[in-house]
Amino acid sequence: MTSDDANILLGATRLLDQRRVVGALLDTAGRSLWRTWRGPPSTAAPRLPGPELMEHVSAPSPALVRAYARYLGISADGPRQAPSVPPHLFPQWTFPIAARALRPLPYPLARILNAGCRLEINARIPASSPLTVRAQLLSIDDDGHRALLHERVTTDTPEVSGALIADLYAVAPSGPPRGRNGRTASSAADAARVPFSARELGRLRFGPRAGLAYACLSGDFNPIHWARVYARAAGFPTPILHGFALLAQTMECLGRATFAGAADRLRLVDVRFKRPLVLGRGIEVGVYRDDAEPRAFYVADAPGVRPYLVGSIGFEESAQIPRPDHLHELPLTEGNPVMVTDGPMIREVGHA
Repeated sequence: MTSDDANILLGATRLLDQRRVVGALLDTAGRSLWRTWRGPPSTAAPRLPGPELMEHVSAPSPALVRAYARYLGISADGPRQAPSVPPHLFPQWTFPIAARALRPLPYPLARILNAGCRLEINARIPASSPLTVRAQLLSIDDDGHRALLHERVTTDTPEVSGALIADLYAVAPSGPPRGRNGRTASSAADAARVPFSARELGRLRFGPRAGLAYACLSGDFNPIHWARVYARAAGFPTPILHGFALLAQTMECLGRATFAGAADRLRLVDVRFKRPLVLGRGIEVGVYRDDAEPRAFYVADAPGVRPYLVGSIGFEESAQIPRPDHLHELPLTEGNPVMVTDGPMIREVGHA
């Protein structure tokens, strides 16, 4: 039995914990089909920032947290106490309300792409604790071809307001694609490569069924991540990995390499997903940092190539993340491979 198989079996025992996420995915799929038949809602520009939605939920159970920790190869807290929830598991309890905040938009729900996120980690979240989750659409930057959506999802614990703040960035098609001749100067930034001087911090290994293993633990059963037929229909030879699965493994690698395993010292993480990680028969990638920009990191096959993910970090001694130049904006340009898909979308959108 492979490690993927073991994680899938372990995650399958926690499927009831995923009913809210699965319900939100089915709701998004249904609304997408309805819009295909009846047409999109009003194209009037929404008022921004949008209304703040709020709901009360429970943090993931201790059993789910321990299963997730095993998937990541990390240790949870002792068996006699409730473990803390790794912050990168946030989609498990925030996805439904995040999807609700996007419902009124005129863009095709099934074609929204996860472009990146910024996590501000202010306090630990105990397993099974009551949580208040708030979501708000903050801005839309629509250039007539693609729209960059910025949404903020805040998680409050009974003790700390704003224990975890997630700024989510997504891209939605809003008009005809530009095509290759319409590329702007920002395309060069989107095609940035890992510096040759970057040093490797660690290796990440993903089996061919890593997408299904993560789906069982997060509830994100988007079939592009585990169904070969669906992945092929979307233009990929095999399923692609969830962007947040890649983020989770990367954060743990950074914790091991930078803080001797104390990943909880990470306080700020800002990432952009640059291209899909196709799982194939299994894949291994590296996490890299450049001494010239010590807070920046990359996930790629090797130095000198285009990364799958770029990001920057801040830790408990730092006040904020000084963003590297390539993180200031997400270029709204065509002609490059799209980012890893997650969240409310159901399929991948290829670029010309």
